Amino acid sequence: MKTLLLCSAFALALCASGQSPKDESFVLTRAGSSAVTMSGDSADAGVARAALHGAQGLWFRREGVAYTVTDPDLVARARAFYKPLEDLGRQQGDLGKRQGQLGAEMGKLGAKMGVARGADMDELGKQMDELGKKMDGLGAQMDALGKRMDDASARADADMHRLLDEALSKGLAKRAD
Repeated sequence: MKTLLLCSAFALALCASGQSPKDESFVLTRAGSSAVTMSGDSADAGVARAALHGAQGLWFRREGVAYTVTDPDLVARARAFYKPLEDLGRQQGDLGKRQGQLGAEMGKLGAKMGVARGADMDELGKQMDELGKKMDGLGAQMDALGKRMDDASARADADMHRLLDEALSKGLAKRAD
């Protein structure tokens, strides 16, 4: 199984499992940006940048042969396949932040519970239960986003495979040897 990565020099923006045909990988680059969308070995990113001379484009390897595509329409279509994954990744990031905030609140409450007695302990316990319910709700939302991410990834990978076939058949893919 290969991994789909949307990454920059500063942070990993997204990582979701994706199925790609055996011996096929790709890297989608952006001019003037260290961000890439890719499926394959992380070393492919540097190879792709070199093959594309830092320009925006699509690099892919199929059956051991590397190709580049710089046709703007094909590159835009390829990028559009992965846009839903970027959007879902941002949503997951937002939920993760909210989970972190709730976790911090729960930690503070737990510290108070460590020294509380009687009625104070009961009230703190109720507050902890409420925070736990909120955390469970966020967890369910995260699970649902994960399922949507899996579906979107499978669609994007299938679309990309067809696009690579098209690039080859129309002569828009140039050998990158």
